Amino acid sequence: MLDTPNSGTLMRLALYHFIGLCLLLIGVTQSVAAECTKVRLSGPPVWPPYVNGEEIGSERSGVAIELVDRVFSELGIPREIDDAKPWARVVSDLENGEIDIVFALLSSPSRREKFIFTESWLDDYYAVVTYKGKEFPYNRIEDLKTRRGVVYHGINLPTPLRKAQTEDYDLLELPDIPSLYKMLRLGRADYIITSPLTFKKLMPEDYAWSDFSVLEPSVVRIPLYMAMSKKSLCTAILDQLNEKLLMHGKQLKTESYSQIFSN
Repeated sequence: MLDTPNSGTLMRLALYHFIGLCLLLIGVTQSVAAECTKVRLSGPPVWPPYVNGEEIGSERSGVAIELVDRVFSELGIPREIDDAKPWARVVSDLENGEIDIVFALLSSPSRREKFIFTESWLDDYYAVVTYKGKEFPYNRIEDLKTRRGVVYHGINLPTPLRKAQTEDYDLLELPDIPSLYKMLRLGRADYIITSPLTFKKLMPEDYAWSDFSVLEPSVVRIPLYMAMSKKSLCTAILDQLNEKLLMHGKQLKTESYSQIFSN
C-alpha cells in the first residue's frame, strides 16, 4: 500500500513552492531593476573641440557628444546629457551617482580611486605655444624659467609641463581667454601652455592660427577617457562600452574631425 501525504504535508509543500516562487519573482524584479535602461551623462562645460561652449538652452555639441550619440545608439540604450554646469558639480554628481558617466575626462590616481575609467577613446595634447617670430630654444621645462608665460586659470597641466606652475617659474594664470592671445601678441608674455586644439577653437576673430607656433619638443600627449560612477547601474556594460569607444573614437578622428586633428 502506497503512503500518501496528509493534508498538513500538502500545505507545507504548497507553502514552500509559494515561497520559492516569490523569491524567484523578487530575483527577476531586482535583475530587471539593475539593468542599464537609461544612461545619464555630463561633462566639462567647455573643452573644444571635444565639448563646445554652447549658449544656455542650446543642445551641446563637439567630438565627445557625437561619440556619445554613436555609441549609445548602437548599444540600444537611451541617453540623457545634462546642461552645462560648473565642473566641480559635475565631478560631485559622478561620485554621488547622480550621473552615470562623464564623457570627457583626464586620468589621475585620485580620480581612478573614485571612478571606473573606460579605455581611452582619443588623445589630446598640450604644448608651449609662442607668437610667430618669437620662438625660442626649448629642450626641457627648465628652459622656461627665465621667461614669462600665461595659462588659463584653474587648468591642470600634465607632467612635465605642470612644473611651470610652481613658484620657480613666472607663469600668470588668467581667467579671461582673449587676454591670453593679447599677451602674446603684445609681447607681454613669451609663451602660453595650452592644448593647441582648444587654443585654435577659442581664438578671437582678429587672430589666425598662423600667427602662432607650437614648440614641438614641448608636446605632451594625454589620453581622454570616459569615467563611470561606482554607484551607477550601468557598470555592467563597461566591456561593451569600451569596444564601441575604441571603434568610434578612431572613426571620428579620421572621418568627421580629420581636419581638426591633422593640423
